Amino acid sequence: MPHAIGRWVALLLVLVSGAAARGQGSSAVVTGARGDRAEVAPGGQAAVAITLTLSPGWHVNTNSPQVPAAWQGEWDAIPTEVTIEGAPGLKFGPVQWPAAHEIEWDLMGDGKPQPFGVYEGNVVLFVPVLVEPGASGELVARVSVSYQACEKQCLPPTTDTHEVRFKVAEGAPAAMGADPLFAAFDPKGFALVGAKVEPEPGAGGGTAKDKAIVFDVFGWSFTLDPRGPAGLVLVILIALAGGLIMNLTPCVLPVIPLKVMSITKAGGERSRVLLLGMVMAAGVVAFWAGMGVIVAASTSFKSVSQIMGYWYVTLGIGVFIALMGAGMLGAFAVGLPDWVYSIEAGHDSLKGSFVFGILTAVLAAPCVAPLWGTVAGWAAFQPPWVTLLVFGAGGVGMALPYFVLALKPEWLSRVPRTGPASDLLKQVMGLLMFAVAAFFVGSAFLTLSVERPWVAGQLHWWVVAGLVGVAAGWTAVRTARLPGSGAARGVVVVLSLLLAAGGFAWAQRNTSEAKEEWSSARIWREYDPVEYEREKREGKVVVLDFTANWCFNCRTLENTVLSQSSVKEALRAPGVVAFKVDLSSQSAPGWSKLHDLGEVGIPLLSIEGPGAAGVIKSSAYTPGWVVEGIAKAAK
Repeated sequence: MPHAIGRWVALLLVLVSGAAARGQGSSAVVTGARGDRAEVAPGGQAAVAITLTLSPGWHVNTNSPQVPAAWQGEWDAIPTEVTIEGAPGLKFGPVQWPAAHEIEWDLMGDGKPQPFGVYEGNVVLFVPVLVEPGASGELVARVSVSYQACEKQCLPPTTDTHEVRFKVAEGAPAAMGADPLFAAFDPKGFALVGAKVEPEPGAGGGTAKDKAIVFDVFGWSFTLDPRGPAGLVLVILIALAGGLIMNLTPCVLPVIPLKVMSITKAGGERSRVLLLGMVMAAGVVAFWAGMGVIVAASTSFKSVSQIMGYWYVTLGIGVFIALMGAGMLGAFAVGLPDWVYSIEAGHDSLKGSFVFGILTAVLAAPCVAPLWGTVAGWAAFQPPWVTLLVFGAGGVGMALPYFVLALKPEWLSRVPRTGPASDLLKQVMGLLMFAVAAFFVGSAFLTLSVERPWVAGQLHWWVVAGLVGVAAGWTAVRTARLPGSGAARGVVVVLSLLLAAGGFAWAQRNTSEAKEEWSSARIWREYDPVEYEREKREGKVVVLDFTANWCFNCRTLENTVLSQSSVKEALRAPGVVAFKVDLSSQSAPGWSKLHDLGEVGIPLLSIEGPGAAGVIKSSAYTPGWVVEGIAKAAK
């Protein structure tokens, strides 16, 4: 039993800590770092340039963001930070930051944009470097860049790391080269290497541990000085209260009745009820203590709500909750492996209670409860032992009601334990669990679409591949248990695995093609009747690809024909314009064009141009046909 519980805890903490350590890795920002030279003389000078390349419309906060008064208390701007460390022999000066660019940003969505200084476009930061006279060999500087990318919404904070290498060599040039990247570097920074630089005015000098904590709860504000033993005790008490209030948030409330049912299921065995309640409470505390460890150890993961910014974590939570709902509806009565039964929320086992305690705590992550959000934010920047103490106290506060219910099971005497009423309650709660799962799965897909825009149109293929994988896995597992020839069973298992692999390979192929089209110069424009007519009047060769997200044959032709390099080269040729005519919706404007061509179904590719007597079209085209058709239409 302890080993099984340990596996559940390890799985969850590894999942979250891996996400925290890896960072978001969003395509909205690409960072880099390099030196102004490869070789530097002993006692010489060098410089490091840190670059941030932001996609159009995106920005990051400055190193000292000045939040407008209208946003105070609603949003904490996370500054862009750079840290640089190196091997003995290297010394670094302060970072040289560029001037902020002021934008008008409607962060609150209230139609009242506010002026706000940000970094956008191509951003370059500089760090002066001195090499000590006795240095030799290759010296490595490790650069960490922490930032938060925002557009209409903000992604979770990200930390990227890079290495810059300098080879110490006698006779290396002392002056900087003519690299245009370093044109804005200020050599006066070399005089500041090793000097203590005071915070800039307006940067909010001082550290978080020196500041009072300001709480605002439903319009009631108060301030607490956390310094000293008495202040820390008050912080712990507020953390306990904040943890207790987390049980009343919309994220957690839907699952509380499930645990109540589990407790009452134990009947009159008071010792059993007490044990189940204590184990569940231990699961809640274990999650928050684990989060405390991750927050204390990470430089970028400072809010537990950040776990919802990692789409794979949110998706995993949604799938897990869906399995719990299926368990409530009795779907696990088909002879699955024993470990699956612990997923059922009402299962009155120690393992099930502990896992359910962890899940209950996880569900609190999307909701910021009064008191807890403020005190946890303060604790995230304190010494590790304070962070662990505060997060542990929050876990104890959240676990308290379940421990009390275990001590006083008679308070639940009116809850039906068996019979039709109990079965109905389980079914209703199981269906509600599917609603909660849909929220998390949908949130995961939305986050994934923001991070990787090219995936948005391919999500349905991943769902299809997942279901094919489940069917193939179920076939393989059940076939392996059937009597009969081992060779025959082996063939079925292999075919099942090939089926699953084929489904995921298809989804991956579609996604790769979509990424290539999105990230490179776009070949296909979205069909617009006005643009189509204008391009024709200008004598362009116009290619129309009639497709839909539900058209399997369309995707097959796009992946096997239109993705060929020869076809892409022809479509990119001067004077050629390609339109993607998406007929996924009945209201799509391309339907009338399809009918004008005398066609009623898809796939269809049409080519028109000044060299063609009419429309060249086909529903079963090849790469050679497409290239030849474009050449004919261009004559």
